[in-house]
Amino acid sequence: MKELVSSPRTLDELRQSLEILPDLGIAHLYLSKCLLSQNAPHDARKSYNKAISLNPELKDLFHWFNIEETLWTLYIKNNKFDEAGTVCEKAVSILEREEIGNPLLFYYTCRALMAKGDLHNRKGETDRSISAYKKALMKVKGKIEGKTDKSNCKKIHQALVALYREKGENEKARHHENEALALEADEKFFRTFRQK
Repeated sequence: MKELVSSPRTLDELRQSLEILPDLGIAHLYLSKCLLSQNAPHDARKSYNKAISLNPELKDLFHWFNIEETLWTLYIKNNKFDEAGTVCEKAVSILEREEIGNPLLFYYTCRALMAKGDLHNRKGETDRSISAYKKALMKVKGKIEGKTDKSNCKKIHQALVALYREKGENEKARHHENEALALEADEKFFRTFRQK
């Protein structure tokens, strides 16, 4: 399906369909997915919003998140930190509201908070970065049936190690370093166990 969505032919056919039936929400949704796969997040967002305005039942938070994540990543890459921050903040706000009905969204909320942490770090806002990462850490711990998202958890601890070292708070840095190492040891154990 991904190959079909990302083909230029599919993009042309969707645009032609929308010339004939401009109020066909599902076509706008597929156009959005096609545009995102071709790295056009601004156009993908417009098409997604049009789809939802035509038919709210087409709401796809996972696709929407991919659009927003692509946008903030693009803004960060181009040193447009204020724009990236606006996109991240809005994503966190929407995801936290939506988590009530879909507990799996915590994973995306965590990723958005991690992006905020990275963004604040790049701006030299160490305390705000630490705050965002700590909020992400609280979000990720024990959300799905008492299990922890160990991959993101490890990344967060590693980021906090660097931030606390930068502040000269070595005891806190060591704590997070030990947490990251413990998670890494768990990963290695389970990889070895699965191979047997």
